[in-house]
Amino acid sequence: MPADLFPKEALARLVQHESGQFLVAFSGGQDSTALLHALIASELPGAIRAIHINHGLQAEASQWQQHCEAFCQQLGVPITICKVTLPDQGSLETRARIARYQAFEANMSKNDLLLLAHHREDQIETGVLQLLRGHGGLGINGMPASRKLGASHLFRPLLRVSRAEIEAYVRQHCLPFVEDPSNADTRHDRNFVRHELIPTIRTRVAHWPNQFQRQLEQDQISRSLLVSYGLEDVERLGSQQGFSVAGLQQLEPDRGLHVLRTLIMQRAQLVPTRGQSQAAYRMATAVNRREPASMILGDYELHCDRDYFELVPAIKGDQKMAALEGKLQPDVDLGGMRLTARLGPGGVKLPPEATWSLSWPGQSRVNPESKRLSELLREHDVPAWVRQRLPVLTCRGQVLAVPALPDWACKALINEQIRCETTSEGWHYALIRRPS
Repeated sequence: MPADLFPKEALARLVQHESGQFLVAFSGGQDSTALLHALIASELPGAIRAIHINHGLQAEASQWQQHCEAFCQQLGVPITICKVTLPDQGSLETRARIARYQAFEANMSKNDLLLLAHHREDQIETGVLQLLRGHGGLGINGMPASRKLGASHLFRPLLRVSRAEIEAYVRQHCLPFVEDPSNADTRHDRNFVRHELIPTIRTRVAHWPNQFQRQLEQDQISRSLLVSYGLEDVERLGSQQGFSVAGLQQLEPDRGLHVLRTLIMQRAQLVPTRGQSQAAYRMATAVNRREPASMILGDYELHCDRDYFELVPAIKGDQKMAALEGKLQPDVDLGGMRLTARLGPGGVKLPPEATWSLSWPGQSRVNPESKRLSELLREHDVPAWVRQRLPVLTCRGQVLAVPALPDWACKALINEQIRCETTSEGWHYALIRRPS
């Protein structure tokens, strides 16, 4: 029976998913082919959809896409094709991964569950790579079976299934699949670990993979206990304005490091290396800081400004502009902040040509007699990371309105020319903190 491919606990997790769709990451390779076929044959509740990411890195990329489309048509499964552009920085593996997960997230609704076909050997390889690169002092870290992905979640139901079991399943059901020749290229770290390092270790310790997998699972249990203690400190340091720099400075250095590791792991879904943790700690506890500081941690940014530090989703300027484009009555995610709008007495009467802008001079004034925008934000202690995400309503280069910042007791600013009387309805905009 196809459901036998899934371990009992993984199948139970799939059965519990009653709302939203299953979105299968489908490369056309052996592992994702087995996952998609077994999922369909298991007759689980919820619609099933496949998504294929075309990185355009191989000459065969178009052929693989056509194979995936044909296979999904044969199974009666809708498929979404995403052609991605890789970011400029990082290794090829890292850049491809970032582009892939951005595409997944962009094609998911809130209650969807992304399914990935990583198996036991993939998990062991990930643990070895973490060990070689430095795992940050919280044990060896493999891939989580499940985690948040934006507003949705992902799940790896085959993490305890061996490559040999997947191969047997594919043979049993005569399933066609494609093979990526780059998987044999040992210039890539993962392929080196897979084809050279692990086989060499197994010649000396035959049962090493099983022992290593048990160690990964034990480290996960220990890490969960350590994180639970760290979360108590995280909660104590937190406030509406962010996390207290003074509170972090008062902790013993090792404990302070653990607080930052815990925050990064829980919020950014990233296990930081020791070097990343130490750099974050030095930045967050710097004495007499005169200018705001920040650093990138995966898909998140750590910001330090005056008395507080904060970890928020990174968002590039072009992404912010795309999110705001054409949305004058928005509910827009801006990387840790959310721009909201509601109709009510007074507020803004929108000019036809008004647009949102995230680029505004600090000397801007909404009205001739009002304070400069930079001065007003400074008076309300609005941190740099929030100012970077603050859109203003403009028309022909003139700033017409600035959303309220209720978390910093800063009222909305409205140009008198577009202010509605209280007897008529207008738009009320606010930039509020998004729940972590």
